[in-house]
Amino acid sequence: MSDMNYMTVDEPDTGYRPVVEHDLPMPKDKQPKLSVRDRIKAESQTAKLLEVLGDPDEVPATEEEKVLSRNIFSSGREPSDFELDANPGIARHVGEMLDRYDRELVADATEIRVYLTNRLIQESNSDKDATRLKALDMLGKLSDVGAFMDRKEIYVHNQSTETIEDALRKKIDKLLGKPVEGIVLDA
Repeated sequence: MSDMNYMTVDEPDTGYRPVVEHDLPMPKDKQPKLSVRDRIKAESQTAKLLEVLGDPDEVPATEEEKVLSRNIFSSGREPSDFELDANPGIARHVGEMLDRYDRELVADATEIRVYLTNRLIQESNSDKDATRLKALDMLGKLSDVGAFMDRKEIYVHNQSTETIEDALRKKIDKLLGKPVEGIVLDA
């Protein structure tokens, strides 16, 4: 007999059903509500996982849901909770479109970086000294190269309390022009 049997009841037609205890108190703190983008991403990834696992109830987005998804995406508005609840394919299709958009955005940024690097290489062969030097300087500052990185080094000198107090007393003596006696320096 399984340890989990106390949680289910054997139903003759449907098999097992969970036992629900209605007298359990509900948690008082509510879970934070997901942003629409996070909800779309979660629902889209869940739908993909269910499809991979072979869930027979998981159906791809209908053509109507795809059209509605494209309209929502192209208008730049967020789908309402009602639209997402009534049309489960919308979340999946908008999620796929957002993934594709994110990949294209990264690809565009990479393409721009390669273009700028190539242009700087071309400019580094310029006849003008100022242009050539500036291009070489900018090439050296690229994070991939790192030849002319601006670095700030911070040194921490750990000193004893007595040493710090002595240095502070000397500085005060110098500023006041006379020795300071009887002053207690407390933290």
